[in-house]
Amino acid sequence: MLLDVVGAAGCSNAQSHLTTGNVSFDCSEEDIDEAVAAMEAGVESVIGRHEMVAVRSLTSIRQLVEVDRFAGLNPTEWQMEVAFVRHDAQRSK
Repeated sequence: MLLDVVGAAGCSNAQSHLTTGNVSFDCSEEDIDEAVAAMEAGVESVIGRHEMVAVRSLTSIRQLVEVDRFAGLNPTEWQMEVAFVRHDAQRSK
């Protein structure tokens, strides 16, 4: 069903990654804002409430993986939580 929502939003090559709950897809940069709005509306129509859709480019994801921001932290002393925000979110200063 999620892949149908992504396809209806005008994106192509949608693939579900069940272990993470993420979906990868192709969409032009010019169309991403419209596609995100359509995906949010589609998800809301399925589950009955609004949920944010966070989108990252493949380049952005690769950069996050390359920079191991948690290297050197002792996992017995720290808990890790990773959150994504909207692609058009303002950066804090």
